[in-house]
Amino acid sequence: MKVLLGIPTTNLWNKYTKAALESIKKNGDYQLTVILLDNASTDETKQEGPFFKSDQYEYVCFRNEKRISCAGSWNLIAKYGMENDFDLIGIFNDDVLFNKNTVDNLVKRFQEEQSEPREREAVLISSQNLRGELSDDPRKILEYVDERGPVAEAEHPDYSGFMISRKLIDIVGYFDDLNFFPVYFEDNDSHYRINLAGLRAIVYPGSVYYHFGSATGVGQGVSTGASFERNRQTYIKKWGGTPGEEKFTSPFNK
Repeated sequence: MKVLLGIPTTNLWNKYTKAALESIKKNGDYQLTVILLDNASTDETKQEGPFFKSDQYEYVCFRNEKRISCAGSWNLIAKYGMENDFDLIGIFNDDVLFNKNTVDNLVKRFQEEQSEPREREAVLISSQNLRGELSDDPRKILEYVDERGPVAEAEHPDYSGFMISRKLIDIVGYFDDLNFFPVYFEDNDSHYRINLAGLRAIVYPGSVYYHFGSATGVGQGVSTGASFERNRQTYIKKWGGTPGEEKFTSPFNK
């Protein structure tokens, strides 16, 4: 099995990105490739990103000379995965720390999902963010052993760290980078389209990570308030309501 993991980043090398790359571990029987997608960074990412090395996975660094949207970054990673025959494609923010089993457990959960027919197959599975539990020391996530007991899955995926199957792209399509720029509501749009297709997007508590939160947009110089409200209005126009209140079953009711 071939697994791709992509991390879009801008200007957060020393603060987050390098540590995120160092925390990725692989123990399972699959091929793991990690792509760092540098969106026009001017910090150390530009100099050090291309030369990062890991004994855990194959590493590739791509660079955009101009910044693109969140959905656009996800699409570049997804298209690379589709064109190079990867079975699963993961996308995580740059401001995260991985548990030693984050990727392994996502892969195992997808293998379970695909091993038997299901009425509504999960085509997007996100890890569970443990920021609330580990905010006193985020690095505890690296060796964290889950002793919470059974935790139910929920159809509320966290798009700061997720994995998709090829079926998502084949049936639902790529992320909407035309209507949602630079960030916000591309995740809600994806989730709603997955539901419309009769498929599922879930959060899987068996795979955990730590997301520091809101750093990615700040690193890109995004005006978060203006971007949020603009994309919120676009979402309402596209689907007839805010997330959870949609009225349309086709974009812009056409």
